[in-house]
Amino acid sequence: MSKISRRNFMKCAGAAALAVAAAGALSGCGPMLDVDVYFYANGAKLELTGKGKVQTGADEMDTATIELPAEYKAAYEIADAKAKVIRENGKRYANVNLVAKEVTYQVYYQLDGTTVLSGEVTASAVNPTITVNDLDQDELKALAKLFYETTGDVQLSNNTVIVPVKKVMGEVEVKYTKYSSFWSENPEKDSPVDNGSYDEKVPLWKGQNTISTSEMKNLNSACTMGYRYVMQRIGTTPNAGSKNFEETNIFAVDWSNPIVKVYLSDTKNFY
Repeated sequence: MSKISRRNFMKCAGAAALAVAAAGALSGCGPMLDVDVYFYANGAKLELTGKGKVQTGADEMDTATIELPAEYKAAYEIADAKAKVIRENGKRYANVNLVAKEVTYQVYYQLDGTTVLSGEVTASAVNPTITVNDLDQDELKALAKLFYETTGDVQLSNNTVIVPVKKVMGEVEVKYTKYSSFWSENPEKDSPVDNGSYDEKVPLWKGQNTISTSEMKNLNSACTMGYRYVMQRIGTTPNAGSKNFEETNIFAVDWSNPIVKVYLSDTKNFY
């Protein structure tokens, strides 16, 4: 190659290199520069800062280059994909908005500190506000099937949600009835003790399908009428009292018709 040709080649190569460099700068392929990052949440500046990267000459930075402080990673995420880079006094910085993450909390429905049902609820990772209205409707339906209901209070402790519950109560009508060997097979012939003056309505949890004599407040008073034995009807066999009654202190409750007949007798010998 002649000297002239060599000189022309070098000029062309230099021009091409400058063109490539210029194109690189225009397309944002220049070196990456550090940016100080200040974090904000709900308009308030947070204490910790971070670092990000911006391309030379760019007015915006990609927030994907920002490394969140470890203290913020579990609770926050960056709100926007881009952030404006501010250049002042030879420094570069960006103000970046964070939003609280939605996280899952364990829920424990408790009666006097004992868990009767557990579940989950989703809420903000930062200063969550959880009310009864935020609880899962399927969980509340399951709670109702267990004959519990919430008290209206919700307590958040150690990243778990405690929901105090109470029992769903009903009333059982207790009817004190005289045992008689006559017509023992026919409940329609039953006769109330002292014209029903001792009959009572007993509050009872609906999750309970039995009632005991210890829960009957008027039983002892009814027994002062000369009765010593407490029985329940188990059959309607004609002329067979021994097959129709048995001594007991536990009575079944049918909540579709919560009436319990307590038969009182002065003898243990059923005819």
